[in-house]
Amino acid sequence: MRRHSYLFIVIIILCQLSLPVRVSDGLRSTAVAAIAPPWRLFSYFKKGCLYAATIWPSGGYYASPEIREEIASLRLENHHLQQQVELLKAQIDLEKLIGEEAQLLKRFETGEGAAKRRRMEIERLLEMYMPAVIAQVVFRESASWASTLWINLGNQSNAEFGKVVIAKNSPVVLGTSLVGIVEYVGEHRSRVRLMTDPLIAPSVRVLREDKNLYLAKGEMNGVRTSLLRNRSTVLRGVGFNYDFEDEEGPSRNLVSTVPLIQKGDLLVTTGMDGVFPSGLKVGQVSHVYPLCEGGSAYEVDAAALAGNFNDISFVMILPPLYDDFSIDKE
Repeated sequence: MRRHSYLFIVIIILCQLSLPVRVSDGLRSTAVAAIAPPWRLFSYFKKGCLYAATIWPSGGYYASPEIREEIASLRLENHHLQQQVELLKAQIDLEKLIGEEAQLLKRFETGEGAAKRRRMEIERLLEMYMPAVIAQVVFRESASWASTLWINLGNQSNAEFGKVVIAKNSPVVLGTSLVGIVEYVGEHRSRVRLMTDPLIAPSVRVLREDKNLYLAKGEMNGVRTSLLRNRSTVLRGVGFNYDFEDEEGPSRNLVSTVPLIQKGDLLVTTGMDGVFPSGLKVGQVSHVYPLCEGGSAYEVDAAALAGNFNDISFVMILPPLYDDFSIDKE
């Protein structure tokens, strides 16, 4: 009997591996929709167990069943209130962000060259942030904790909004900091590929804020890590140089008098990859690797400006950069 059970499991796995990606994603979306409520309940239970340890002398084993039940009810209610507060905070942050960008736009109302480019960049961001929506993280798979997460919005949400925001290649942000990108849209759930995954490689540029200098360009992506949750979010940057003249200035040597990249520099999206809009913050340089002999570009480590991805509860979804996209349906 045990041998037949193993054989049955192997057959199921092989069948799933042979399914088309579209069908496989649909099945996973359906499974996430079914698992998400128990997953959240398990999270509540885990927090309840941790809280119980702190009040054991007064509300633990020696408390009456009524008191223990009341404590459990209050904890659950408190957790729901915390979720609502986080949602309201995310909504306020979005409105505040739009206001701040609008104020920043006034600084570049006049002027040509760099001022005009900054003005156009801010205008593009404002156009994308105006229809932005806030989504809640409802599930994360342990096997891909540092790579993906699932949110509670999908095609049905687009129908309710009366506009398409949740779509394949929709940027996912916290404030103006990049978190990832929507890679699959189901009817009620969508999957987000995080910046910490090596498969995502946005085009970025060095911004030295104190001098308002735009310098070396390169690519950023995640670093392969263990399945365990990491306290820090480290990104790896490659290919940083300034070999060709562009609108920000002339080309520069790797060892020019003005360092092309150094610790503390900001890394912002360029928009050159055709997926992420320009001007989103990606990371802050934490380490610059020495040039190898004959090397043509720098490699760096950077800390993600979106913070620790382990604690994300809500994210903002921006509409995709271009309209010629297709929404994957379940």
